[in-house]
Amino acid sequence: MTQWRTMTCAALTMAALAQLTAQSSLDVELQRARERATITGDLPAAIAEYQRIYERAGADRVVSSKALIAQAETYEKLNDARAQELFKQVVDKFSDQPAAALARPRLAAMGPAVSKAQAGASSTRRIQVPNIVLTDINRDGTIAAGHEQNGTANQSLVLLNLASSTVTRLNVEGTGPVLSLDGRQLAYSGAYSGGPLAPPLQIVGTAAGSTPRTLVQTSRPVRGLQPIGWSADGTSIFALGGTDGGLGLVSVRVSDGTITTLKTLEGIGGNPIVVRVSPDRRFVAYVRNGTVYIAGIEGQNQTAVGQIAGVNQLQAWSADGSRIFFTNTRSTPSTTWDLWSVPVADGAVSGPPSLLQKSFQGSLLGASTTGTSYSFRRVFGDAAERMTANLLVADRSAGSRIVDMFPGASAAVSPDGERVAFLRIDGNGGGYYDPIVRVLATGTERLCKLNSVGPNIVRWLHDGSGFLIHLSRLPSGADGPGSFYFINATSCESTLVLQDLADRTRGNMVALSLDNKTLYATKRQTPCPRGTAPCSGPWTGIVGVNLATGLESPVATFPGNGFPNEPSLTLSPDGSTLALRFFASEADSRNQQARIATVRADGSGYREIVGPFLVNNGPSDNVRWTPDGQSLLFAMAKAGQTGWRIMRVSAGGGQPVFDGLDSASLVGDIAVPTLNPSGPFNMDVLPDGRMIVSARTEAVNELWAIDNIAR
Repeated sequence: MTQWRTMTCAALTMAALAQLTAQSSLDVELQRARERATITGDLPAAIAEYQRIYERAGADRVVSSKALIAQAETYEKLNDARAQELFKQVVDKFSDQPAAALARPRLAAMGPAVSKAQAGASSTRRIQVPNIVLTDINRDGTIAAGHEQNGTANQSLVLLNLASSTVTRLNVEGTGPVLSLDGRQLAYSGAYSGGPLAPPLQIVGTAAGSTPRTLVQTSRPVRGLQPIGWSADGTSIFALGGTDGGLGLVSVRVSDGTITTLKTLEGIGGNPIVVRVSPDRRFVAYVRNGTVYIAGIEGQNQTAVGQIAGVNQLQAWSADGSRIFFTNTRSTPSTTWDLWSVPVADGAVSGPPSLLQKSFQGSLLGASTTGTSYSFRRVFGDAAERMTANLLVADRSAGSRIVDMFPGASAAVSPDGERVAFLRIDGNGGGYYDPIVRVLATGTERLCKLNSVGPNIVRWLHDGSGFLIHLSRLPSGADGPGSFYFINATSCESTLVLQDLADRTRGNMVALSLDNKTLYATKRQTPCPRGTAPCSGPWTGIVGVNLATGLESPVATFPGNGFPNEPSLTLSPDGSTLALRFFASEADSRNQQARIATVRADGSGYREIVGPFLVNNGPSDNVRWTPDGQSLLFAMAKAGQTGWRIMRVSAGGGQPVFDGLDSASLVGDIAVPTLNPSGPFNMDVLPDGRMIVSARTEAVNELWAIDNIAR
């Protein structure tokens, strides 16, 4: 009997190990399949591979949910209605898995299902795009023009062969190129040299070795000329530029750079501002107050295009000029736009608008004479095209498994650990951020509409009633030195608490005392009023600001001459000690060598406990106390590798140790094209030990050819 039991236990153990091995193998296969799909762009093959993994996963809910959402996301990229069905399956079948948290917002954004008859029968195909931004295509759909995306102000112009995906680098610096109708020349904004003058308007031939020529060097009388098209005969360029009367549409003569103002487009909006000239060069389409208009290029008449309720944004003309494409959203802010077209004739609408595609992503560069339209987009790891950061809740006790994921940044956990307050861009292109309060257990969110510019810090009051948020601009849009506002977590009511000093000598990566009466902030020695750039240090110490009176009192002085960059502050759970992350010198800042020190809240006992250690970002809000106050958690870069890891060090000092969470462990557990190795730029710790980190996702550029779209 004993022998039988031993054999049975051994068999069960072997079966369990086999199951774990199979799960691990399928997980690796799925990750590799995602990588191949990103590299090759063969989405139909990727869907088939995801389906095979889903079928083999069987009862393995982790792998099954990942494979199913991978299929849904791929169908979504193909603008296929099956994406909606699969996202719903993920939510219905795998509500306990992280994939469901990803699927819910995408499913909600899609709205009601659209029938095939309503959506039309257009087909899509992906064209491989390297790290470039595309801005125009030629008339026959064989060449696209754009510029490199290298993170600097000046980038080289490029041409992309749409058949072979090969790139020709022109070795000419500039942005926003547009092709002449014969495809032999480019007009573009030249390299920016700094100072008050805008970039010059230049042209260059598309043939190898062509020499650029400047048409308009100065910023007057029209400021910041951006070309939008060429005349039919190639003798002039249509461009936009700022004038005293508003945004001006001008014509620039190619032979001598003479500028002729054609019309002033008052009150137009949208982000980016899109103005399109018709293929016959007789009309111009643009957006004003959320409505698309068409007008004679030299006349003052205008006609509203596509009177669809909501906010409309112009996309492009069809190649023959018989239709205008535009996108529409019925709610603001929104990241879900539907693609429409409307027939036009002789500058007027000639029929009702037609819905072409629900949940359209990207922007149409234009349409070729073959009937194919080209849509360029930057794809991030979440449903919002303009959102580049995700907040990830990681359970370190379960192998750093991601238990929740949602778009946002600058997160702070409430004292009871039940809610998180964070910032989310509004998705409508205005660059505004709004505070969000999310219940972690249910995923329920409350939007506190603030229309704020430049928020960067969120700190909960210790009684859990609300949180402080720092804005670099006032919610009204008025200019100012910046302010701290209190946001009531229940009502979302905002109250000005503390306005920044006019000389901006006080930092904003702050800590709040346990009685909510004192704000601890770092102090800069050199004043830096708004408009002064660059601002410099040194940061010389810590002050306590009485929130009732606004008066400062010194707390601590930093050693030596102070620090070159603003340190971040965090207060221990018992309120007795401040910890700060900083660069001790300019050399440390250049070499990304940070340090951590502690000082008591009464200013005594300053002590450096960690340093120097390698980081992969500048000043960041990413050092936190553990809930018991015995240790500090901080982010450290991996020497000789990309990515980061979370380290733990005793509050009394000592050798830091790895705490179990790093960027590599996240990649296999989240559905994003790729994780940015920098960061995390912000993090916080829940009372149960889970962590929430801000993990940025890299953008993937895509160009989609959409056949038979004009209906």
